[in-house]
Amino acid sequence: MSEKTETPVRVVDASALGALLLGEARAEDVADWLTDAALVAPALLWLEVSSICLRKLKAHPASADAIIGAFNLVLCQGGFDGFSDSRSGQRLGARTQD
Repeated sequence: MSEKTETPVRVVDASALGALLLGEARAEDVADWLTDAALVAPALLWLEVSSICLRKLKAHPASADAIIGAFNLVLCQGGFDGFSDSRSGQRLGARTQD
């Protein structure tokens, strides 16, 4: 008889995803916590992540290419319909000019 194991369900929030994408100090801990889990996310995750990226762009304009690249990665890999094109990152970058 085989033992049945349940896959843990983890809710991915914007701060955790931001830490992973932007290489923050706790990124490794977040990655370990999410490994081998079924992941779910709030419907507005993309909006929350864009807000994090916008704050990072304003604080670190010299890192704009890396930040926008990370933002585009989450959009393209995350399957956020309607926001998965390269113009999304360009619009995010343009918002720092406001």
